[in-house]
Amino acid sequence: MKNIFKNIMVHGDTVIISLLLAAVIIVPLFFDIRLYSVFDLSKVTVLYLLTIAILVVWSIMFTLNFHFTCSHTSIDIPILAYIGVFIISSILSINPMMSLFGAYKRFEGLTATVCYIFLFYTTVNFVTTKKRFYFLLISIIAGAAISSCYGIAQHIGFDMFKWSSFEARRVFSTFGNPVFFSTYLVMTLPLAVVLFLGNSFERKESPPVRGPYIVWFFLRYP
Repeated sequence: MKNIFKNIMVHGDTVIISLLLAAVIIVPLFFDIRLYSVFDLSKVTVLYLLTIAILVVWSIMFTLNFHFTCSHTSIDIPILAYIGVFIISSILSINPMMSLFGAYKRFEGLTATVCYIFLFYTTVNFVTTKKRFYFLLISIIAGAAISSCYGIAQHIGFDMFKWSSFEARRVFSTFGNPVFFSTYLVMTLPLAVVLFLGNSFERKESPPVRGPYIVWFFLRYP
């Protein structure tokens, strides 16, 4: 057991980055047809599991104080205010369970919001190099590409599953809803553009990176 903990400490950053990359790929793509809520419950369950895994590894690193650092952002106070209001409203809610876990077939409650915020700070603290940043970009775009291929297959009629939620011409891919699918693609498109133009950015003389690379990148290349 001690050897396991030691290995986690030595490779803690790598483990957390791997889990983060897994989250941005698996959550958009995963669904389980055995569940009544095929898409939403599947995705939020994977989100919870991967977030908990990252939290466990990060907690071990913090406990053993192995090169532990915590980066801050300029939006820390608004985030804390938002989550504070969310917690208070959940406590005072007429339906605390719904506030905590979200409405049925959406599951966008306090727990999911905390996971999103935690993954944001995971990204800020561990995506601190160009290599990690581009791995993150590639992972997000890879997930979108796979989901898009499935959407194209749905549109032309090559779908291994039989769905009845939407008409055939409105593809929903791995999201179960064409609105969610299109929103996901719109969000990933700018990242694909950034990756495509990355070579031209690399040819420019860049200052040394201080702090989270992902924050520095978007400040330098708005």
